[in-house]
Amino acid sequence: MKVIKFPSRSDWAKILARPTPTFETIEPLVDEVFDKVKSQGDSAVRDYTAQFDGLNLNSFQVTQASYARTQVELAQYQYLLPR
Repeated sequence: MKVIKFPSRSDWAKILARPTPTFETIEPLVDEVFDKVKSQGDSAVRDYTAQFDGLNLNSFQVTQASYARTQVELAQYQYLLPR
């Protein structure tokens, strides 16, 4: 990570700019992911989950306890849902 201390105001836009991938630049990766998941199944999903999310999953099954905790956590956001 590059640390920038006290940049001038004129440099803020350049510093805060983020690269925006185009369809053409990400399509090959997406195709590769779909092809590997199609051919290797859960093994590929585990590999990509580790690569992209930094998680090493042994199981894709959601426990009842985790589901219940999530319901409680999400209940506070019910007001955001369309009615």
